[in-house]
Amino acid sequence: MVYFLTFVSALSSVIGNLAAKYWIDTRNIWWIILTFVIFNVGTITYIWSLRFGKFTLVTALFYTLVPFITILSGAFLFRDKLTPYQLWGIVLSVIGILLFTFEGKIAN
Repeated sequence: MVYFLTFVSALSSVIGNLAAKYWIDTRNIWWIILTFVIFNVGTITYIWSLRFGKFTLVTALFYTLVPFITILSGAFLFRDKLTPYQLWGIVLSVIGILLFTFEGKIAN
């Protein structure tokens, strides 16, 4: 449950930033309302994930997922070219996420 809530929180953070960018570009009131709603969903899911998980796990997982999702959204939505450093960042993020997921579940 904590992993799902943290993922939803990180995804909401990235989508909220995208909606805010569209609001700045268009000045359409619906984009700022959508931004407000999405950031509130992200905040609520982050708080709930803190309730179910340890603070260090949730915070580290959140700050690993946000850049990962941001880079992937830039690559797929905006057709940005990934640099070798970004590719290494993606690889290290996936390794970090997997390590968080298997925390304490692998026998020593």
